[in-house]
Formats: sequence, structure tokens, C-alpha cells
Amino acid sequence: ALAPLADPAMLGVENLGHASAATVLFQRATVAASELALAAAVAACVRRHRLRGDRATFAVAASLLSPGVLLVDHVHFQYNGVFLGVLACCAGFLVKGQHVRAAVAFTLLMCMKHLFLTLAPFFGVYLLFAHVLAEKTTLGEKVLRLVDLGAAVTATAAASLAPLVVPAFHDRGGLAGVGAALGELKGRLFPFGDRGLVHSYWAPNAWALYAFLDRVAMKASGREGGGATRGVVETQIEYLPAPGPLHCALLTLLAAAPALLAAARTASTQSGARGIALPALAHACLAAFAFGWHVHEKFLLVALMPLALLALEGRPRDVVVFRQAAGLATFAVLPLIPGGADGVTKLLVVGAEELVLRAAFGGSAFPGESVHCAIMAALVALKEVWPLALGGRLEFLPLMLTSVYGAVAVVALTAYSSRRLLQAAMRRDAGDWEASVAAPSPRRPRAKQPRSLLKTICSLLGSRDED
Repeated sequence: ALAPLADPAMLGVENLGHASAATVLFQRATVAASELALAAAVAACVRRHRLRGDRATFAVAASLLSPGVLLVDHVHFQYNGVFLGVLACCAGFLVKGQHVRAAVAFTLLMCMKHLFLTLAPFFGVYLLFAHVLAEKTTLGEKVLRLVDLGAAVTATAAASLAPLVVPAFHDRGGLAGVGAALGELKGRLFPFGDRGLVHSYWAPNAWALYAFLDRVAMKASGREGGGATRGVVETQIEYLPAPGPLHCALLTLLAAAPALLAAARTASTQSGARGIALPALAHACLAAFAFGWHVHEKFLLVALMPLALLALEGRPRDVVVFRQAAGLATFAVLPLIPGGADGVTKLLVVGAEELVLRAAFGGSAFPGESVHCAIMAALVALKEVWPLALGGRLEFLPLMLTSVYGAVAVVALTAYSSRRLLQAAMRRDAGDWEASVAAPSPRRPRAKQPRSLLKTICSLLGSRDED
């Protein structure tokens, strides 16, 4: 509705190269305005957690100033901020026990971005046990809650689809026209025939590892082929068995099973529902990214929202998981940004993120983190210098290495989250999320160093200098 007022030419379907000053200004302004939804959600989280000082600053910096959101939205002109804001509202409603509101918000989110359909199993299981089958409710109350929840979801979906369904009913012959319109919508939302398993730039998930193995197996066999990254979006697995959309859906559901099991076993009590909501939601997001069909690297940003909310509660392992996911999300989207001046910008943004995380959580979060960060930095630098060093030879090798290394880290993070949730589910106690699993082995603190001569003299003179 607003776009024609800025520049009608930007709405031309075939006008792909259009980039007038008015169009660019409109895109920048609307991206910034849409992130008000994320800002409102963050403000609500700050109030709910009663955050003050440094923790409130971290909440804002970790969400509004997330390098992934900044680079993807403000360089690629995308609108992920508003989706993350609605997802944060969903998470907040779950924690507060406002289940009908959470269902409405999630239904609206799916209608805004169909990729969130991958989180529907979690929301369905969680709301079933936390709202419909909650403890200390009679059979009649359970039925009423089911009807209430179903009516809210149906009404929201109907209102969202009305602009498509109503004109189709009037202009295309009633119910037959509606069916045709919905069929066209399905074809546009799920173009499985035109999209392959992985994007031309492999998102760092399990399928990047599979595509890498396919390339290795093909080379080892001496077979020639186009490879798994032909074209912009059309991809192909050429040597190994090629998974289809159904395989991806089943594996995504299997990977999300720990979250579903934990929700089913703990969410029927009020304390359990509130304790397991964020960990299970975060794991469902990780599972969807790890095994989704043709998933994009930016989808890892979705998992950051519940992980950031968990990190704000201060439990050490949740902080570790968030730090790793935040670094991986930024690492995954960096290849989308070209070099040159934009390359300098992305390095500055990554440096600022590391400073914020270290200021909020201290030094290394786990043994070996410094090596892990050094490898990611080396891969980022390799992508920038590779064309200068070798010209056009093996031009996709740095991207392949980036995807494969990130994929190993993402799969490991998902497996770690699975183990924690399964342990919590077996104990059926998620009211205190951290108490439901064994504490990890903390990094051994370095032995306290003796005071230097200068500090000793200062202390004797009455200085307040401390070790």
C-alpha cells in the first residue's frame, strides 16, 4: 500500500534491476521501522526480567544490534527483525502462561513467514500439554480449553487468508476458485520442484556435510558432474542418494523429538511449562535449521531469540550455548556480504559483537573457544584473500570450508541441546531448568598470581588497587 507512493516502478514483477534512490530509501526506512516490533519485544523482556544496568544493555545489544540481523536486514534489505519480534512475543506468552495469546501470535507468525511452520510440532505439543491437558483440570475444562485454543487459531488463520480467499470466491467461481487460489499459494510457498536440498551457498547444517560427502565421493569415484551447487537456487546431490522434502521433514521431526518429549513430560504443571518453554523452543529452532529442506543460513538467527532470553537468566550452560549460537549465526551470514568496503564493515560488526559478548560474560566460555574463534576468523579472512591469491581457481573452496566447519559446530550444538532436554525429560522436572541436568565441568581457573611489587607498595600506601 505504501510502496506505490514512494516509487510505483519497484512493484513491477519483471523490473528486477530497478534501484532508484526512492526505492532504496523506502527499503531502508521500512526495514528500520519494522524492527520496532523487535524493539518492543526486547523492552517487554527487559521489564519481565526486571533487568537493570549491564544486563539490560546486553539484552538490547544482543537482539537489536545482533550482527546477523544488522547485516542481513540492512544490507540485503530483508525484514527479519519483525519476525524475530513476533517470535519473542510468542516466547514471552509461553513463559507467562498466556497460551491462547501464544497460539494466536504463532499462527500470525506462520502466516507472515511460512518457514516457521517447522516450529508447529513444538507449539502443538507444548500447548496441548500446558493448556489443554494441564494438571488439576476437569474433563469439561479440558474440552473447553481445546475449543478455545482451536477457535483462536482458526480465526487468526482465516483473517490472514481472507484477502486471498474472499476475492477468489467472488471472482473465480466460488469454492472451486478458492481451491485454485490455495493451490497456487501452496505452489509458491513450497516450490520443491525448483529448489534443491541445499542453496548455492550451503547453509552450515547437516545437509552441508552431506553435500560435502557427495562431492568427495564423486571425486573419489572419478565421476564427473555439475556438483551440488549449480545455479542460484537449484541444487542437486549427484552421487549419494538424494534426500527429498519428506525425508527432511521426518529428520527435522526426529531431531526436534527431545523438545517434544520434554514438553510432553513436563509442561502439564505450571512450573514445568514455564521452565521448559524456552529451552524446548530453542532446540526446535536448532533442529529446523539443522535438517530443514533448502534452509538458508539466516534461519539460524531464529534460534538466537529464545537462546538470548535463556542467557539473560544467567545459567552458565545457557550462556555458553547462546555465545556459540551467536557466533555461528554471524559466521554463517558473513559470506553473503561482498568484500571491499562492505568487508571492512562486517569485520567491524563482528569485532563489536565479540566485545559485547566478552563484556557481558567475561572471557572464554569453554575450553578451546579461542581456537574455535581463531578458525572461524581464519576462514572469514580466507574468503577475502583467496581471489587475490589464486584468481579464479577453486573459487568456491573457501565457501565450502566455511559451510562444513560451521555445519560441524551447528550439529554438535544441536546434539548437546538434545542431551540436556532428554535428561530433563527423563527426570520430569523442568521447573528449574538448570537443576534438571548435571553441571558441566567448568574451566579450571588459573591459580592466583602473587602480587607484583608495585601492587604491594600501592596497598601499603593505602591504595584500593585489587587483584
